[in-house]
Amino acid sequence: MPKTSRATARVGAALAAAVMEASMALGGGSGLVRPSVARQGGCRPFTAAFVSHRRRISSRASAADEAPASAPASAPFPDAPHARKHRKDTEGTRGDRRRETRDLRAPAGVRLEDVPVASDALPERTHPSHRLAPDVRRDPNSFTEHFRKKPTALLVGYAGGNYKGNTVNHELPRGSTVDDVLEDALFKSGGVKLSNYRSRALGRLKWSRSSRTDKGVSSLATVVSLRLELDPSVWDPTKGGDYEAKALCEKINSFLPEDVKVFGAYSTPKSFQARRACVKRTYDYLLPARCLGIFPAGTSPSGDIPSGDIPSGDTNQPWPGAPRAAGQSPARTMSLFREALTAFEGSHYFHNYTRRAAYARSKDWDASLSVGGPNSNGGRRRRGSRVSDPMDADADVLESEAEEQDASAEASDDSSSSAEESSGARFVGSRRDGVYWLLERDDDDLVGIKHNRRIESFVASDVQTLRLKTKDEDESHMSEPFVRVTVRGDSFMLYQIRKMIATAVAVALGHYPAELIPASLARPARVVTPIAPPTTLYLHEAEFVPFAKNKSQKSKASDDDDDDDGERKGNGATRHNTRDSVELETVNHRPDRLVPSSATRFAIERFREQTLDPALGPALASDEWDVFVSNLFRSRVWTRDGKGEKQSPAVAEVLAAFGPYAAERSARKRELREMDAVLEAKAGKGLET
Repeated sequence: MPKTSRATARVGAALAAAVMEASMALGGGSGLVRPSVARQGGCRPFTAAFVSHRRRISSRASAADEAPASAPASAPFPDAPHARKHRKDTEGTRGDRRRETRDLRAPAGVRLEDVPVASDALPERTHPSHRLAPDVRRDPNSFTEHFRKKPTALLVGYAGGNYKGNTVNHELPRGSTVDDVLEDALFKSGGVKLSNYRSRALGRLKWSRSSRTDKGVSSLATVVSLRLELDPSVWDPTKGGDYEAKALCEKINSFLPEDVKVFGAYSTPKSFQARRACVKRTYDYLLPARCLGIFPAGTSPSGDIPSGDIPSGDTNQPWPGAPRAAGQSPARTMSLFREALTAFEGSHYFHNYTRRAAYARSKDWDASLSVGGPNSNGGRRRRGSRVSDPMDADADVLESEAEEQDASAEASDDSSSSAEESSGARFVGSRRDGVYWLLERDDDDLVGIKHNRRIESFVASDVQTLRLKTKDEDESHMSEPFVRVTVRGDSFMLYQIRKMIATAVAVALGHYPAELIPASLARPARVVTPIAPPTTLYLHEAEFVPFAKNKSQKSKASDDDDDDDGERKGNGATRHNTRDSVELETVNHRPDRLVPSSATRFAIERFREQTLDPALGPALASDEWDVFVSNLFRSRVWTRDGKGEKQSPAVAEVLAAFGPYAAERSARKRELREMDAVLEAKAGKGLET
């Protein structure tokens, strides 16, 4: 740098320091010159900053002269622009963590990474069992010097009967959720450093789940992505490893209870997040046959009951449905049930099949604070503003974010809408009964893309039973007959699956008219729907997008043919065949996508037979199903006499309003298809010419 430039820089720095001291003397607070400006040192950038800040100092000084004499001269400038700009809640962020550990010193003989600091930033309402004791240390025999922090995906299965969901909840005692027991097992196996253990929302581990499950819900295919401390050789076949790290899984499972198991540990790119990478989910739900008024006489040796004319084992059993449908056969009931499930297939708005309180107006809302008064939307929180990103898979099925509800309230409808909360929008039907059709926009109850979901298939099996084996596998017995309902879709909202199945049961039993399902999927419709028990719902399968490739993988072209044994030449790549005959390529011990091997699928099936099925068997015989069916008589579609004989007039009004709406939508879709056909024809002619 020339001498003149250096001298100019020194002069600029000196002037910046002088302005800083002057602003401190006048304002009594932080300086008005940003340190970045002072560090620049050059004349041209500093001159503009100096002039602007000098003007600001003059204006502040004149304002101070006009202030009352009682005001202290050293009072700081209120709400300085730069202070307002950077003022935000940084609690729990990376910068906040760095501030906490900046001056941290480890005791003698203890490494800094083994100092428990993560639990210090937990929320105030945290249960005491989540906070670490000062003497907690990581077992030195659980890790080696070869351990490195690697992005990892764990394929986990669990029977959720003993847990209040799989999502960590600091307000519950430690061990109440699947995340708690899984993190504890990872820490005991050496996969988590003490400095990252029990952090707020597991943020220090970059913990992400493919889906959340509510209290009592099980899973066979939940994927958790995180940064795990491990020896990379667990994925190296030349060192006795494999791409699913079976040795690591056995080590983790040794610290897990019997109802939670890790089936595979996969190496993933740093960009992989299970929450965003999961694109398809398949859930199974076991519905007792007695809920449909089906009481079969017996089963085949395989446990299946033939379809068609289902034999009735006990003709003295009372009909659980509406009196008007008491004479229908079991085959007719199953047909109505399957037709109702099929009505949900496709892309629809499922705002009536989730917890309506999720889009309710905030309790602390004050109409006087809004700009235009009670009927305007300025300054008022809309319903739905508390719901997370609509495409966020963490807002997926059965979130355990919702507060625990009473069992009787869950068995009936779950609506927070009432006449007192109405905004005055015109409607037909009954707000008091929760069955009405909006004739105009209601800013307090908006329905948009966040409520839209796509369901690929929704099917019900024939009546079947489970063969429940004891732990020693010497004896077995059959469970209560049930119908297996399987739903496959992109993602699901809170309570969505259980509400759809409960509504289909209500249609099959004669409580709901079948026409009410397509009407409830329209955006103007507001219909309270029942909810089924959660204990027999479990995630059966999940699909993920291929892993993102780095530059080296993209540049390497594979022009060598595969050998007979499945190994591939060059690039360190290997191909594996899965159960579905899908070729899975591994590059540097990492698969190109997350697909379980045949051995892992066999382990999952064995876990289902030995752990999940025995847990679901007693749940099928629970009394909660009888409560669920009896509460259908108190559904809002009936008049409030509890007999299920007279339908509410609001249902007919909603169906009458849905007719013209459906015809208009159908005409609009037909018009759009015709326009697309014309555009395609024009594009074809253009290509020909």
